[in-house]
Amino acid sequence: MIKSWTYLLLWFFLVACSSGGEKAASNEEVGHSEHMDIPNITDLKELGIDESTGIPSGLRVGDKAPGFGARDISGEPFDLYSVLNDNPVVLIFYRGKWCPVCNRHMAAISDSVNQISQLGARVIAVTPELREHAQEFTNNTNLKFPVISDPGNNIMDAFKVTFKVTPEYEEKVANSHAVRISENNGTGEAFLPVPATYIIDKEGTITYAQFDLNFYRRATVKEIVAALRP
Repeated sequence: MIKSWTYLLLWFFLVACSSGGEKAASNEEVGHSEHMDIPNITDLKELGIDESTGIPSGLRVGDKAPGFGARDISGEPFDLYSVLNDNPVVLIFYRGKWCPVCNRHMAAISDSVNQISQLGARVIAVTPELREHAQEFTNNTNLKFPVISDPGNNIMDAFKVTFKVTPEYEEKVANSHAVRISENNGTGEAFLPVPATYIIDKEGTITYAQFDLNFYRRATVKEIVAALRP
């Protein structure tokens, strides 16, 4: 009788461990950014934003997307409205190779980019960092879509996502990640984008906008796919 109870207890223990392992695996399979902890930060200085030079507002759903033309880091030309003749565009801004949140987020998008392309859309990313650093970021995250280097902030300014970085935040990044933002971007002053995501339809209208000053909050693949579906 004692031996039977021992076997029964052992069976319950093994089932419980197995169920927990399956749950952990399931969470891991969801992706890099789906279950990321998101701190509720409201202090703009803590987010690195120099309020004295203005706070970016971003573009909104219904706005007309400003046109731009550039070469991606592979040297291939990209003209927004030429691409929009055939495909809607998912435009993503990211901060730089040094940003762990950007690395996780962009890797998650890249892992599931086929879900986006199957709905007829093309993904393009824009960053203020120099081309060689953007190339390093692309290699590290195994990106499967083009990246445009925008060290002059022209595209970022047009989409109203640019802000000047506080000296304190630049020092914080330099101490934490051994990267000085202004040097990484090839500029005398440090500027970053709010890491926004826009979906632009074939008419050039923004149909989805994820814009949040808290850089931890990003558009998920699930949200992008849902917004692209008819």
